[in-house]
Amino acid sequence: MFNKYWREYPIWMQLLLLILMVFTMFSAATVLSLLLVPMLTGVSTAEVVSIDVNSPHKTVFAFKIFQMISNLALFGGTAFLFAYTSHPEPVTYLGFRKVKRPMLVVVSLLLLVASLPIVLQLGQWMRELNFAAANESQERSDTIMKALMQDKTVGDLLFTVFVLAVIPAFGEELFFRGVIMRFFHKQTKNISFAIFMSAGLFALFHGQLYNLPSIFIMGMVLGYVYYYTGSIWANIIVHFTNNALQIVVEYMAKNGIIPDSVTENDSFPWYVLVIGTSAAVLFFMLLKKPATPLPAGWSSDFTVEELEEKLKELNNRQ
Repeated sequence: MFNKYWREYPIWMQLLLLILMVFTMFSAATVLSLLLVPMLTGVSTAEVVSIDVNSPHKTVFAFKIFQMISNLALFGGTAFLFAYTSHPEPVTYLGFRKVKRPMLVVVSLLLLVASLPIVLQLGQWMRELNFAAANESQERSDTIMKALMQDKTVGDLLFTVFVLAVIPAFGEELFFRGVIMRFFHKQTKNISFAIFMSAGLFALFHGQLYNLPSIFIMGMVLGYVYYYTGSIWANIIVHFTNNALQIVVEYMAKNGIIPDSVTENDSFPWYVLVIGTSAAVLFFMLLKKPATPLPAGWSSDFTVEELEEKLKELNNRQ
């Protein structure tokens, strides 16, 4: 009964298989995107990869399709495939448990909002360091984001939210919290280390040097949200809210609903940073106190009953 799943293999082999799967899915996502996007949109690959703020709406739409396919395959696809091949209960493996206390999701969202000032300010401080090696990459990333945020209609906005908020919320949470965080906890049984490592990889996968501290902090927040709520659903909701909030605010600023200054400057007065950080600490304590944490042995490959059954089989063979 055990040879069917990768959980039977030594931890180093599982890790190797995971790494190989990531590279395989990344390659597949790239090839699939390059083949499907021109077929679906009529936009050439060259136009898609050279997108800028002056690109026509059709090219921007094609890039969003490219982004959607890539994220789905790399993160969501890898997470589901690895869980399916590793464990007989892949849904449980990935953390799809009912949130026992819905109020914890509300507290998690308040923790997210309270954390935003210091997270955004860290990004601003990092940019002021002005690393020459990072500037070109950051400028290209900023150009792409500006191009994607040129939505004029509510329909365009909703599609952008789907591509940049819904898809990443599912795929990235299943991969970084459902698989990576579980993987490190399985090996060390140390939840703080597992959260730290998954947050670090979460930041590195997002790539931009100036945003590393900010994304790392958000990864830490999401890690503790997963642990204290005991459900990946809470993470998906918080991750989605974080991305969607930024997209909607940008849309409102671009269309004159709110002042442009709201999105043009990520610097905050010192008292806003103090209040925000203090509120984040308070909400973290409120999350921790009534927590319904992940169950004991949540990262183990086998239940106690399965291990006992396996031991009986080994004894019978002897």
